[in-house]
Amino acid sequence: MAGKLRSAGYQVQEQEFQYLFFQDLEGSVLEKTSPGSVSYALSNEFGVIGSTAPGDVTAAIQAVGLNYQPSDYPPPPLPGQDPLPVPGTAGCTAADFTSFTAGNIALIQRGGCPFVQKANNAVTASAAGIIIYNRGDLGGLPNATLGASYTNNVPVLEATYALGSDLRNITGIKVHMVADVSRGTITTYNILAETAGGSPDNVIMVGSHLDSVLKGAGINDNGTGSAAVLETALQMAKVKPVNKVRFVWWGAEEDGYGGSTYYLDHLSDAQLATIKLYLNFDMLGSKNFGRFVLNGDDAGLPSGSKAITTLFQGFYDQFGYTSKLDDQTRWNRSDSAIFAYRQFHIGKTLINGIPIGGLTAGYDELKTAAEVELFGGTAGNPYDSCYHNACDDINNVDYDLLGLNADAVAYATLQYAMNTVKFNGQKGKGNFKQTQPLNTKAKGFFQ
Repeated sequence: MAGKLRSAGYQVQEQEFQYLFFQDLEGSVLEKTSPGSVSYALSNEFGVIGSTAPGDVTAAIQAVGLNYQPSDYPPPPLPGQDPLPVPGTAGCTAADFTSFTAGNIALIQRGGCPFVQKANNAVTASAAGIIIYNRGDLGGLPNATLGASYTNNVPVLEATYALGSDLRNITGIKVHMVADVSRGTITTYNILAETAGGSPDNVIMVGSHLDSVLKGAGINDNGTGSAAVLETALQMAKVKPVNKVRFVWWGAEEDGYGGSTYYLDHLSDAQLATIKLYLNFDMLGSKNFGRFVLNGDDAGLPSGSKAITTLFQGFYDQFGYTSKLDDQTRWNRSDSAIFAYRQFHIGKTLINGIPIGGLTAGYDELKTAAEVELFGGTAGNPYDSCYHNACDDINNVDYDLLGLNADAVAYATLQYAMNTVKFNGQKGKGNFKQTQPLNTKAKGFFQ
């Protein structure tokens, strides 16, 4: 990556940092020891949560908070409708553990706050182990991570909704849980390249994560986003932008957004103040895809995010493609969350994040019947059935979709490189307008 960028004429920074490395050794155990004895299926009924500590615990289970069933959740929104709020905040506050017995295993349903927040609250309440199980409206395992901020020594497992509900309903239940993992500090890199020209006071950042999980090659997650951003950078190498464009490929995203967190934490106030927006591209070629645009109207997103949403919607519209506004649940699972939800002191002013935008073709959530009407594909199946698995290889990509989405990456990048007047009032040389796809042969190129 760095070599290609240097050959194109960019000054490249390989930003070294350390992060908490995590590896699932695939020997974890969850079994009921009383009443009776039952062993549960690893990778089917339960698994380890990313960045958990290793551990071997036998103790009583104690449920924390309420359990919400599938019927408690609102139906998926129809096209053009905003999603309704979903229930569930179990374990999100210390008050949820007021009656918790020290030394028990905390059983908590997913929802309402980050997994690490639930886990840290349970550790504070002296839980010996933690099991976080899925929402009632979601199938399978959460496929979650606690992130690099989880440094406690208490093991955390994840479970399906069905298993979590069953464990709650067994009186006097004790279980044996083993998190068979390796966790330690290692060194990796972010790669950054920026245009020589352009206003250094009006910086546009465009990024994707370059790492993958250990189970697979990570071609869709996130070779697709990384390739699209790289090709955009290479094609823009001779462009003279009005605004400085900073391309970045993050390390350690899969281990809790380590690269983007490190980068932002090591900028000065003056450097932070120059960054006007961040575009993120994660998984652009999912086979059972949706054309998802980050919803800049979502509560809590920084002002300016909505304008980026409108730009991407306009790209799809002008070429006759339907798109759908994404919700925060996916964008909390990529580096964009670190830009959007972090608070920064710039001088004496506290700002609530940097405006974000971007695209994805979908993760491991199940496609709805309404989305089939919009995009085709198969309802009830994941957008990417190989998400975080060994089959995420070169065959796990819809190359026509990748070509379209790569065009969208270039479209938005070049638009904001030349003019951000609709975003923050900074005038450039005029709005970039495109009447034909930027790369109509992207399928052949990417192969």
